[in-house]
Amino acid sequence: FMNYKGMDSVLMSQLYGVYSGKFMVLINVPIALASAMSTASIPAVSGSYITQNFKETRKLINNGINATMLVLIPSFIGMAVLSYPIMGTLFPQKQTLQIAATVLTVGSPAIGFYGLSTFTNGILQAIGHVKEPLKNASKALIIYAMMLSICLFLLPKEWALYILAACNIGYAAIVCFLNQRALSRILNFKIHLRRTVLLPLLASIFMGVVVYLVYHGLFNLTRMVFIPLFISIIIGIVVYFIVVLYLYKDHPEYLSNIPYVDRILRKINH
Repeated sequence: FMNYKGMDSVLMSQLYGVYSGKFMVLINVPIALASAMSTASIPAVSGSYITQNFKETRKLINNGINATMLVLIPSFIGMAVLSYPIMGTLFPQKQTLQIAATVLTVGSPAIGFYGLSTFTNGILQAIGHVKEPLKNASKALIIYAMMLSICLFLLPKEWALYILAACNIGYAAIVCFLNQRALSRILNFKIHLRRTVLLPLLASIFMGVVVYLVYHGLFNLTRMVFIPLFISIIIGIVVYFIVVLYLYKDHPEYLSNIPYVDRILRKINH
């Protein structure tokens, strides 16, 4: 498509290098956490499913998804807000810095969708439906290929990298939808959108505003990148944790599956 639309092959290689060597590398870091959490959930989910304790199975899946999204949603908001300093610190090539930062901002929601799809893939395998994730990924891939081809053909070639990032979100979202539909059919499981998505998103948006103001305020004072970036990330973590504790104050048990948070909650309660 890009050759057909007259894009130079060297530029195509450069842009794809930004996508695969920078964007994908960064978003895979928090996604790896979702993979680890799904792996850790497999024994308990499998055990309850084998004993036909489906209520406990649904509870374990829900707790796991809740904990996963509480980590992934602030990750993608943080990367979207701090995309330029993050890219400038880790990949300081001036020629592609602005493009790489914009792609990270546009494509960062893929972190949430990929993380959720990774977790639900693990759950479906844990309950013995090992072919279901493969079938869902195949269906999503076909839709993704069609969606990407149409967008690349119809939209300006200058948007190619951003189209690729946006369609990447679409692919992951489709897999999430299909996996959720499979879990609903097999276990009558439904995601609690308010608790699992809306509350973490609200806390993350508030955190994102604070992080943005802190970073740019410190940058304007120091004209440095790394130190304001580091300080804003630390402040963002603290702010997010405080807001989440407030939003979940009536149901702190929903936070207990997040690594180390259960220890903090025990100390606070004692």
